Amino acid sequence: MPHFAHVGLNCRKVSITEAFYGEFFGFERTRVLPVEKGEIVFLTGAGMVLELFEAAPDAPDLQEENDGPTGPGFRHLAFQVDDLDDFLSRVGAPVTKKPIELDRFIEGWRAAWIRDPDGRILEISQGYQPSPC
Repeated sequence: MPHFAHVGLNCRKVSITEAFYGEFFGFERTRVLPVEKGEIVFLTGAGMVLELFEAAPDAPDLQEENDGPTGPGFRHLAFQVDDLDDFLSRVGAPVTKKPIELDRFIEGWRAAWIRDPDGRILEISQGYQPSPC
């Protein structure tokens, strides 16, 4: 049966993206593959693998707001933290959607959305509990 492998991210500067995910989410470099134009860096943490590529120099910046793009494709990555307010005060990343209470869905669930160094939207949640399928 297939299982999830990784998420590939194009980055303006791989070293900055690697430092961000390492410092605030505990990812660690686990592999580097040399390729024709640089390298691919693999980070492991939070139960997943991120594969970092250098973005094309002429690629447009991401300009989505709130909780991510609403068209087809990637919307956001979501991470669970113990204390949302503490995490937001430490990370210092631009907040695209301020903390909201989601108690009507799951008791104690709060979430906010921020940008990573490349402009991708990240959901940061406290108290989220997935329901069994």
